[in-house]
Amino acid sequence: FLEKWMWDIRGTQAPDGSITDTAPFRFGTRPADPVCSSFLLIPWLLLLHYGDDTCLRTHYDAMKAWVGYLGTMAQEQVIHYSRFGDWASPRSESEDTAFGSGARSATTPGDFMSTGYYYYDAVLMERFALHVGQDEDARFYQALAQRLRAAFLSRYYDPQTGRYAQGSQGAQAFALMLGLTPDEGRELVLEQLLQEVKRHNYHLSTGNQTTKYLLEQLSEHGHSAEALRIATQMTYPGWGYMLKQGATTVWERWEWETGKEMNSHDHPMHGAISAWFFNTLAGIRPLQTYPGFKRFLLKPCLTCGLKHTGARLASPYGPLCFYWEYTAQDVRLAVSVPENTSAELRLPSGMIREGNSPYSEAPSFDGLLEWENSAQELYVHFGAGNYVFHYQPAAGSAQPRP
Repeated sequence: FLEKWMWDIRGTQAPDGSITDTAPFRFGTRPADPVCSSFLLIPWLLLLHYGDDTCLRTHYDAMKAWVGYLGTMAQEQVIHYSRFGDWASPRSESEDTAFGSGARSATTPGDFMSTGYYYYDAVLMERFALHVGQDEDARFYQALAQRLRAAFLSRYYDPQTGRYAQGSQGAQAFALMLGLTPDEGRELVLEQLLQEVKRHNYHLSTGNQTTKYLLEQLSEHGHSAEALRIATQMTYPGWGYMLKQGATTVWERWEWETGKEMNSHDHPMHGAISAWFFNTLAGIRPLQTYPGFKRFLLKPCLTCGLKHTGARLASPYGPLCFYWEYTAQDVRLAVSVPENTSAELRLPSGMIREGNSPYSEAPSFDGLLEWENSAQELYVHFGAGNYVFHYQPAAGSAQPRP
């Protein structure tokens, strides 16, 4: 489906490199909103999750043309054109507070989103160029990304407050995801994000572009319990509210509306939370250096407040299963690693044993490839097979129990 959709998008491309915001193109606008980075993200995700670079190689020149077209829309590296931006945020956060087809965010500016995605596109194109051996292109996109980073920070970032644009949840999370946060300012940026979360009483204020990043960035920076609290709210706006209204599929917008306006009750965009279930709660992540799950990361979120979590993923090498749970004595982790692959388990510093073997400072079991236990992290790399680990955190990195 995704390979076919790439051809649909390419089929809308004009000689100037522009694409349309719907594909196949029957209605909508040309050019697409710059947030339509799906044209680049599809080949990247197919490579990352399946190890398949067919789309990347086939559409390399077309992707170059789209990013080149974005450059013609930029003024001093900033793209002021935006139709959608962080689309379909809660009505109180939208420009059009009356119900209708408009759902542009009033708190996360469209040009902020467009310029941020332009930077993201440049980063992706540098990766693609290196992958296909186009070193000159790679140098061009690396330099473009550096210019865009400087322009983005100059226009949108306030180092005194840690705020991006208006400091919304979406703006803070998006900048963190892009890696456009100076190291010395990260704590202020996170503080502003947490203030916005608390100001909304642990409800989201994000739209279809930044909701996914909100949960992931909170978790990535040590606030997974807050992310889980947002995700499990049963009142508007959120997924629990949809469930309480009888929803069996995910809606296009957070509001319960009927009629002929923009209110699809079966829409994929807010379903992006499912990625957070896998990559954060369960902790199963592909590795960029080993695409297609040839070697993958297990980094479970033991501090989110859950007692147990399990996930099964159909990798190209076979079923990959991972389950963790708190017991009375420790944390139990059951892992199934497919043949011809290996897994990296990363946990806060502590001791680990496999099966019924005793705890020791140096783990030893069949399938172990390498390990390291630093003051911050326990790292265990092991090959194919089925394992049951028992983990006890070190005193200095004790995990809060659920």
